[in-house]
Amino acid sequence: MFMILPGRLMLVVVLLSAAVLAALPAVVSAQPPPPHLFAGQDDDVTVNGDPWDGSLIEVIDASGDVVATVDPSDDIWTAFVPSDAGTVRFRLGSALSQSFVVSAGSLTQIALLLVDGGPGRTLTLVSGFNLVVYTGATMSVDDALASVANSIRITAIFSYDASRQAWDTHRPGGLAILQNFTDLVAGQAYFFLVTGTVTWEMPVDGTFGGTETIFAGFTAIAWVGPNGTPQDVLDAIADEGNVVVMFRYNAQAQGYDSFRPGALPILQSIDEINQYDVLFIQASSQTSITQ
Repeated sequence: MFMILPGRLMLVVVLLSAAVLAALPAVVSAQPPPPHLFAGQDDDVTVNGDPWDGSLIEVIDASGDVVATVDPSDDIWTAFVPSDAGTVRFRLGSALSQSFVVSAGSLTQIALLLVDGGPGRTLTLVSGFNLVVYTGATMSVDDALASVANSIRITAIFSYDASRQAWDTHRPGGLAILQNFTDLVAGQAYFFLVTGTVTWEMPVDGTFGGTETIFAGFTAIAWVGPNGTPQDVLDAIADEGNVVVMFRYNAQAQGYDSFRPGALPILQSIDEINQYDVLFIQASSQTSITQ
């Protein structure tokens, strides 16, 4: 049996019903987007260079909060990361991976490498330009600078692309569209422009060495071998006769020292080479260096 309500009461009921419906969450919005699936083979995971023993690996967001964990099963590991996690890293104890961007429903297959920063080395960057080799694991500039004291004083980072004979630039805090690169790569050389003294406890946990191309023109080469002499560097070059001059930037003087093969000793301003020195090598034609 139906009951006819007075007009004013009917209006109240209609308004209350509309208010209740408006307060309810939309069915569609209540369903979260699918997670980002990260996966790989257990045997490919290394921690500080050693095989993974199956210990718990957490997935953390930019704030350090745990958003997921790694599940190892049947020789394959997986991690389902919420779609709104943003940028994440994998963590086991103090060992961290590089950063990964989360995208709803995506699949990323990786050979997971976690590092704890190694023994490290203390660098003091002075006001002005500083040419150094980055010895940490490859990761985003923001992540690499996160633990640097007074990192706000680093106003620009320059990387030399020898294949183009041109500079690329990253300005911390700048718009993404204006950045030429976003990662610091293990073993590569960078100019850091600094407005004051900066102390950097830089990790030594990258993989260095191997054979690198020295292009005709200028190439920035990080010397990762033991301390030695300019001749040790020349001996590591396939065609040392192609080397015109080697420059090394002197941050204290804000200028270059040089070594010219065959020149008189009095004209040389480099007589020793230290591990992790960066050399701008000018070559008459392409060759290679093996360290």
